[in-house]
Amino acid sequence: MNVNFEQMCKELYQKEVARFEEADIDIKHDYIIHENIHSLDIFILIADLGSMAFIKYSFNKNNLEDVKRKEHIISPGSANVLKRLLTNE
Repeated sequence: MNVNFEQMCKELYQKEVARFEEADIDIKHDYIIHENIHSLDIFILIADLGSMAFIKYSFNKNNLEDVKRKEHIISPGSANVLKRLLTNE
């Protein structure tokens, strides 16, 4: 894996998580780096609300500084289903 790309992804992930932690919101979080398609997926479960934030970063293959960010919120109810599926409960 490209070390610069991996480091950039980790920094973006930590920045997103820090926003929630600074607001003292109880969260569970994880991320997936897709080097082959130059993207980063961040999953943040907001436990108190039963909601999930899905944040996707897409990078320009020729210029990693050219980044696009999209955020999707999965409403209460849906997060409970996802949590059950992910934890096999």
